[in-house]
Amino acid sequence: MPDPDPDTSALDPETRALVKRSLENVEKLQSQIGGLVSLTKSQEQRIRALELESKPLEGVGLDGDLTGQERKVMQFISANPDVTKQDIVDHFKGEMARVPVFNTIDSLVRYGIIEDNLDPKNRQVHRLSANKSSIFLSVLQELDQFEKSFPNLLQKIMQSAKETFGSQPDSLQDNPLMQPYQLFDNMLRSYVFRYTYVWPAKFQDRRDVLNKLLGIVLSRVSKIRETIPKIPVEQFDYFSEAFLVTKIQGTEFLKSFVSAAERFGLTKEIEPVLDSLWNINKEIQGYAYPEPRLFSWQGFEYGKDDWRKLLSVAEKHPDETLVKKRKIAIEGLLDKPVDVMLK
Repeated sequence: MPDPDPDTSALDPETRALVKRSLENVEKLQSQIGGLVSLTKSQEQRIRALELESKPLEGVGLDGDLTGQERKVMQFISANPDVTKQDIVDHFKGEMARVPVFNTIDSLVRYGIIEDNLDPKNRQVHRLSANKSSIFLSVLQELDQFEKSFPNLLQKIMQSAKETFGSQPDSLQDNPLMQPYQLFDNMLRSYVFRYTYVWPAKFQDRRDVLNKLLGIVLSRVSKIRETIPKIPVEQFDYFSEAFLVTKIQGTEFLKSFVSAAERFGLTKEIEPVLDSLWNINKEIQGYAYPEPRLFSWQGFEYGKDDWRKLLSVAEKHPDETLVKKRKIAIEGLLDKPVDVMLK
């Protein structure tokens, strides 16, 4: 550190002025260095967050669940609050190299699953712990809980249905085998709603993390759907088919959309929207607009005719709707009438 008041009496005026300016510059530089050193903890964490945001996430997108490394590191941190990065490296020595461990930690921090806090006694040390308010972690725990409890319910339902109905499911309303589909549908609707309306505001600029979370949800939900047992009747998955034909009720919605558009003078504007909606449902037309196959309507062909033709044919059958018809012969699905469970 330079002498704050050196003896410059022996120097000529020009040299003394140069020395004075140099000392002033040194003092300014020391002040700037002191300001950098005295960064607050929140500022340091913000810098750390910006560093993570600039890093591309490995495996981001609709690629399924967390990696095996991410799960192991997450579980170790959850079981050992305030663990250091070096502790994690040491724990997984021989299984994971140092760089992959650091990359995995960065991903978990980016997801919001774990918190990366600087040690107040040594700011060179990072203390890691589970983020108890993490949406990402909460969703993983929700899915784990559902996956563990759902199979037990399915087993009990199958046992109850077999004792009550034997091998012939005669009613959808009273048969417990319909309940798994209702529970699954309720769960799926909840995640669609949360992803669409709730999570975007909470993740804000972390769209990549939101998409990663969506990928995990879709992957896990798809696996859960596969656990629901199929009840084959006449070569069809009886309950799955009967449940789906009552869910979208696209024909009734089409009627209401067109009617409202005509009332407000928006027919021209709504038609291209309905064209796109019809195209969106092209793979599931038999479920989204089931009336032609349920009631054996003539004059409409799936995959060929459009929604305009469907509504035109529907006008000739005003009493044949899912709401009005409780006994439906499902043409091409079952040869006998079944009670279709309505909402």
